[in-house]
Amino acid sequence: MGDTQVFHYGVFLMKAGMSPYRQIIDFNMPGSYWFDFLGTTLFGSSDLGWRLYDYTLLSLLAFATISITSTCDWFAGLYAAVLFALIHASEGPLATAERDEVMTVLVVVGYALVFLGVRYRRPVHFFTSGICLALAATIKPTAAAFEVLLTVTALFQLRKEGVRTFPFLRAIVVATLIILAATLMFLLWRSSFNAFLMRALPLGAFYSASIRPSFPYLLHYSTPRGLIPLLPLAGLLFFLNRSWRDWRFRVIVGGAILGLASYFAQTKGFAYHRYPFVAFALLWCGMEFTAALRRGRLIGAIGGAGLLIGAVLIAPFYLYRTFNFVQTDLISMGLVNDLERYPSDKLNGRVQCLDGVAGCYSALYRLRLKQSTGLMGDQLLFSSHPNPAVDTYRDEFMNEIKSDPPLIFVETSYRFGDPQTFDKIDAWPAFAEFLRTNYALVGEGPGDLRTQGADPLGYRIYLQAGSQLTATTQ
Repeated sequence: MGDTQVFHYGVFLMKAGMSPYRQIIDFNMPGSYWFDFLGTTLFGSSDLGWRLYDYTLLSLLAFATISITSTCDWFAGLYAAVLFALIHASEGPLATAERDEVMTVLVVVGYALVFLGVRYRRPVHFFTSGICLALAATIKPTAAAFEVLLTVTALFQLRKEGVRTFPFLRAIVVATLIILAATLMFLLWRSSFNAFLMRALPLGAFYSASIRPSFPYLLHYSTPRGLIPLLPLAGLLFFLNRSWRDWRFRVIVGGAILGLASYFAQTKGFAYHRYPFVAFALLWCGMEFTAALRRGRLIGAIGGAGLLIGAVLIAPFYLYRTFNFVQTDLISMGLVNDLERYPSDKLNGRVQCLDGVAGCYSALYRLRLKQSTGLMGDQLLFSSHPNPAVDTYRDEFMNEIKSDPPLIFVETSYRFGDPQTFDKIDAWPAFAEFLRTNYALVGEGPGDLRTQGADPLGYRIYLQAGSQLTATTQ
C-alpha cells in the first residue's frame, strides 16, 4: 500500500531489465530500491513478508537503542524502542517499512556502533557505522547530517580521553566512500548515471515544491501526541541531571534536533517524516528519566513520572489506536479482480497506470504485469502546479504510447496534493482527447463512482477501441 507499491513495482521492473531513472521515471534515491529488494528477497513478496520485514526493522532498532543505553540503564533503550514501535504501528499499514523508518533504523544502528567504538577504542566500529550512515543517506540525503554530527562529537570525546583519532576518522571516511562508490557503480552498471542527474534531481525538486503546507500546519504535526507530555520533563531533567556534560546525551539531543530539521526540510508534514526525530526524542527521554531515578527524591520523582506516563498512558493510547485502525486497499483488490478477467499474456507490457499511490501499481505488481512505459506516478502529467519539466515529460509519454499504444489504461482518481477526481486528465487536454477518442470505458470500481462524485478514491479501466481483447465473465 502507499509508497511501498512504487518501490516493489520499481524493483520488479528492474528485474525485468528496465533501467532506473532512464526507463523507470522516478525521483527516489537508489537506497530506497536497494532496501526494498533486500526486504522482499529475505522475506518474500507477500504482504506477510513485508510485515515481517517491518518487525525486523523494529527489532534492530530495539537492539541498537538498548546497546546505546547499556552503559547507563538498558531499560531506557527498551522504553524508547517500544514506544517508537507503538507510535509507528498506530499509523497503519501505509507506514510499514517506509523509507524514513529504514533510514532511522540505519542511523540509530550507526549511533550504537560509534558508541561501541568509543567505549572499546576500536576503529572497526566506526567503519561499520559509516557503512550504515552512508546507506541511510542513499535513502534520504538528510541522513548525512547525522553522520557529521556523530563523527565530530565522538572524535572530540576520543581526543579528550587522549586517544589518537586519525584511525577512527579514516575508518568512517573510507566506509562512506565505499558506499558512494557502490552507488556510482550501480548507476553506471544500469546506464542510469546521466538520467539520475537529469531526471531524478529535477523531479525531486518538483515533488518538493508541489505541496507546501503552512508552517503552523507543519509545526502542529511535527510531534506525536504521546511525546508532548514527555519532552518538557526531559528538558527539565537535562538541566537537573546536568546531562549536557555527557557527550552521549549531547549527541542524542543533537540527533533529535536534526530529525526535526529533516522533517521540516521535507515540507510535507507526513507522519513518517518525523521518525528520526521521534526515535531520538524518545531515546533522550528514556535516558533522562532513568538517570533521574539515581538522583535525589524530587529529581527521581520527575523521572519516575516520565516512565509511568509512558507505560500507563502513552503505550495504551497507541495500542488502542493500533487495534482500532481501519484501512483497506480497495482499489488494488478490486483492480486485481477486474484485470484477472483478461488474458495475462495479452496484457503483459500492454497496460498503463495513470496513478500515484492509490493502488494501480500494487495491482500490477500482484499480477506480475509489466507496464507499457516506465512511468511511476502521473503527478507531472496532470499537475496543477506549473513546472518547466511538465511539457518535456508529457511529450515523452505521448510519443511512447502513440508508438506502441497500450491495450488498457487504468486511471485512478488520485491526485497528489489536490482534490481526488477522474477529471484530472483534463489538466492535459491533448491526452484527454487521445484517451476519449481511442479508448472506451469498460469498468470501474470499487463502486459506481460516477454517481458518488469526485471525493472517493476509485479507478476506471479504458480498453483500446477496436481491440479484440475480451474479458471473461465472473
